[in-house]
Parts: sequence; structure tokens; C-alpha cells
Amino acid sequence: MLPPNPLGSTIYLLTKLGIGQYAPYITRQAAMLKAFLRDENLGLPPNINYNQVIGLSSEERVLLNATRPESVGQARRVEGMTPNGCIKLLEYVTKRKRIAAAAAAECVLGGTSTPATGVVSEAV
Repeated sequence: MLPPNPLGSTIYLLTKLGIGQYAPYITRQAAMLKAFLRDENLGLPPNINYNQVIGLSSEERVLLNATRPESVGQARRVEGMTPNGCIKLLEYVTKRKRIAAAAAAECVLGGTSTPATGVVSEAV
């Protein structure tokens, strides 16, 4: 007689418990964690307004304002920061960096672009 397949038993058990329905969320959170670990050394602007970071709890805002971390990695290690709060902070900082890069590229082109059309016009 063969011993039971532990992998098959685990999958069966997870299916019976309903944990399999959370697989898309677990996959998404794993991808977000991978991106966060890649960007851990991303610097935070010294004048960042943590009240504008959507998704941070009030406690996290108070902690970040009190400690003023220099990088996302330092913010992650502040006691009281949640993984979700760290990811929201990372998303906010990367979005702001993209906006700043786009503004700098626009200045280099010497024109302004209209958001609706994306067409660059000559500066007057």
C-alpha cells in the first residue's frame, strides 16, 4: 500500500477550507512584496507630507512624521508600520518620482503638453 500523497492532501484540505479562493490575492500581495524589496533603498523626499499618502493609518502618519525616515527601507523598520502602509508609501513615492520625471522631460522639450491629447505645443 502506498503512503498518501501529502501534496494532494494539502490541496484537498485547502480547497475544503476555502483557502483556494484567496489565491489571486496572495499572488498579488507576493508580487507587491517583491517590488517593495526591490525598491527598499528608494529615498524619501525630506519634505514629504505623509498626510497626502492615501492608505496610511493615522498612527502610521504620526510615526512617520515623528521619525522622518530617509528611505522606504527605514520606514519599513519603524515599529508600528504595517506591510500595507509600507506598500502604500512606496506607491506614493514612485508615483511622485514618475510625475517629476515627466515634468522634467517636458521642460527639456521646451513646451507644454495637454493631458487630454498628449500633444506638445511650442512655448511662447
